[in-house]
Amino acid sequence: MNEAIKPGVVFKLGEMTSVQKGKIVNMHVFDNEHVEVVTMTFDEGTALGEHSCPGTGIFFALEGEGIIGCEGREFVIKAGEQFVFAKGAPHYVKARTVFKTAFVLLK
Repeated sequence: MNEAIKPGVVFKLGEMTSVQKGKIVNMHVFDNEHVEVVTMTFDEGTALGEHSCPGTGIFFALEGEGIIGCEGREFVIKAGEQFVFAKGAPHYVKARTVFKTAFVLLK
């Protein structure tokens, strides 16, 4: 578990990383042999190139708006919405605004 997270303490995933001009900032919150949790803050206009994951992924839009490309289709995703990636599915993420997200990978 990340040292920034303390057991028995309330926290907000959306406040774990802050925007940096022209960058995507991420923080690994939790990682073990079964699950990985990462927060990511995208500056407006930044993008995470196409890739795939070794397990099912659940993407959470915490603040802002982005576009998810998955298996040849694009989806607009806004704060409060989620998206599930199938294991091995090629996908990418683009930020339409400053975009705060969390990603849970089930290994």
